[in-house]
Formats: sequence, C-alpha cells, structure tokens
Amino acid sequence: MLYCVVLFVFPTTFLFYSIFDHVAWHGLQDTKQVEKNIARVQELLAEIARGNPKGYVDGISEDFVGTIMSGIVPGGESIKGKEGMMAFFENSSKVVEVLKFEAVDWCGKGDNVYFTVNWEFIYKPTQQFVKTTGNVRKVLKNNLICEKYHLINADAIKKTKADPRPESNIKLVQDAVGEYMKGNPAGYVAAYEL
Repeated sequence: MLYCVVLFVFPTTFLFYSIFDHVAWHGLQDTKQVEKNIARVQELLAEIARGNPKGYVDGISEDFVGTIMSGIVPGGESIKGKEGMMAFFENSSKVVEVLKFEAVDWCGKGDNVYFTVNWEFIYKPTQQFVKTTGNVRKVLKNNLICEKYHLINADAIKKTKADPRPESNIKLVQDAVGEYMKGNPAGYVAAYEL
C-alpha cells in the first residue's frame, strides 16, 4: 500500500512542480516584456516633452488606432494611422495649452501598458485652467504602439467657465496699486471693496 501512495504522490508532486515552473517562467517572461514596453512608452513620451511629436509618431504602427481626449479635441475620438496622430497633435494645440503632463502609476500585462496622467492645461475655448486626471492604456506590438486610449471626463472640462472679468480684474489691481503709490492707502483698500 505504501508503494502505491508513493507512486501517486510522486507523479502529482512532479506535476505540481512542472506547473509551478511553467507559470513562474512565463510570469518572468511577461514581467520582462512589460518592463520593456513601459520603457518604450516612456521613451516615446519623452519625444513629445522635447517638442518632437514626429519622434513620437515614428514609434507608432502604420495601422495605429486610438482615442485621446475624446470630446475635447476634434477628431480625438477616432485617430487612425501616423497621419491621424500628427493631425491630432495639430488639433490639440488649438484646443489645449498643456502646462503639465505627469505620467504616474505605471503597470502592464502582456502587450498592454497602463498609467495615470496628472494633467494641467488651459482649455482654450473657455480660457479656463483645468486640472484633471486621465487614465491611459497603450498596446504595443513589435516595439510599436498600435493602440492608445487616453480617457478623461470631457463633460466636466467643457463645463468650466472663463472668468468674464479678467480684464476688469487687471484694471482693478492696477488702480489699487496706483492709489497706494500716490500715498493713498485708503484708496488702495477702497478699490477692493466692491
């Protein structure tokens, strides 16, 4: 009886170790590929940060598809190919003035790279400062980005309103400082009492 137990335990143990080794080996390979993909995306984002959008576009595939800032940038809901990506860059500069693009919380699985973007920009249609977070997924094949999705809350951004009084605010401060410089601190204080 002991002999039978050993025969059944040994093959099961062997099978267990074989499965474990297989999973560990493929998990290690996946980790290396994810690290490589994350490094590639970071390298391409650095091209944009250097003011070289063409350097970024060189890193996308011919059959690239994506959605970036859909609802904010015209055409951002359906970007196709390298020409479409260059057109997106041109269109986006007409709609947003990016002040900060900080990619954080990097992770991945297989060909997918995920990260979060802390974005700050001026939304030009309202001239409003926007601070928002975007969720990003990129898919790489053969070291090229073939899919890209930057998701933001477009409805909330569109609802931002420009201050209707920016010029009057500048004039108010100039007048108040002028009163102070004339030696009239009461005029300075009075300028702010609306």
